[in-house]
Amino acid sequence: MNTLPTPTARWLKLALPVVIILAGITVSVLLIKSPPRAGTAAPPDNTRLVNTLRVEKAEHRPVVEVMGQVVAKRQVTLYPQVSGEIIQVSPALVPGYTVSVDETVIHLDNSDYRIALQRMASNVAKANADLLLEQGQQAIARQEYELTGRKLSPADESLVLRQPQLQAAEAALALAEADLAQANLSLERTTIKPPFDGQVVNLNVELGSFVNTSTALLEMVDVSEFRLEASVSVEQLQWLTGGDSVSGSPVKVYSPSWPDSQFRNGYVLSVSPSLEAGTRMARVLIAIPDPLALKPENHQQPAVRVNDYLRADIQGPAITDVVALPREHLHNGNTVWLMSHDNTLEVRTVAPVFTGQDTVLIANGITTGEHIVTSALPAPVPGLPLRTREAPSEINKLVNVPRPKGDQPL
Repeated sequence: MNTLPTPTARWLKLALPVVIILAGITVSVLLIKSPPRAGTAAPPDNTRLVNTLRVEKAEHRPVVEVMGQVVAKRQVTLYPQVSGEIIQVSPALVPGYTVSVDETVIHLDNSDYRIALQRMASNVAKANADLLLEQGQQAIARQEYELTGRKLSPADESLVLRQPQLQAAEAALALAEADLAQANLSLERTTIKPPFDGQVVNLNVELGSFVNTSTALLEMVDVSEFRLEASVSVEQLQWLTGGDSVSGSPVKVYSPSWPDSQFRNGYVLSVSPSLEAGTRMARVLIAIPDPLALKPENHQQPAVRVNDYLRADIQGPAITDVVALPREHLHNGNTVWLMSHDNTLEVRTVAPVFTGQDTVLIANGITTGEHIVTSALPAPVPGLPLRTREAPSEINKLVNVPRPKGDQPL
């Protein structure tokens, strides 16, 4: 059964779409008349927070750092000068022990040499007696010649006065004395002493061995001085001076096996006049006195060993009115970052007078009172705004660059 709609229901059915359409039109008009406004956020701050060091010029010494191998000043193999059986060996003759130049290290059997010395002494006595007899004969011959009153030629007179016999007797005595000296020298050579104070490297013979002049007895090195052979670039040779312990450039020698505070002193002995073919580097010889620390003043120092590989810091002459800058703050080899008076970045080109492993010395291009930027900057654009945590009066001064660990003034 169908029910007819009432007049009110029909009116609502017709009015509802009209209301929805009018509401949509109204909202659209309001959105058009009120467009969205742009935000008013502050622009980003590009100022970089950095650390700086205040520049202050002073006197500094360039330090040339090198690596090298230790070699002996003298290393010899000892041979006997006479033959014989070894009847005594010093207890100190052990590899690694140190022996003195005045110490007898090996004794050879000297029985035959003592007998030979006695025989030669007898020959000298006989030759001396023969000479005395001949001198007596010559005196008699002169008297007889003078009694005759005759005058002979020089040659005949020499024969009459027995001059050849006298010369033969004198020569026989000289020969006997030379044989005696040789026998005495051979006897002395049965006692073997080292040619210098040294350390035994190898011992090649034992008690009871028979040796001759071609038998190697022992090998030893001079302990008064070792030397460090190192290579230096040509550019850094100007800071080195060869000579003795007074005139040679002072050197400090370090080893990774020593405590950080310990080092040994040395000096530049010489610089090779030629360059190495492969590396084009100059060869430098550094002397290290008393390497085994045998002297009382060096007893607390570490010992230096032959064939060890060590680092050496060679100290050059003093340079006045320069800035010592850590090498890490020199960029691209010739530029530094400065914080200008208006707190912006300045990239300045400089010419270092010395460039070392850790330090560069700069004489021109930087003045006292300027501030070196020590912080890392990913994009070091000139004019970049900068600021520091400290007040200007609290900024660190760049007076001395920290030296390598264990380094002390020479």
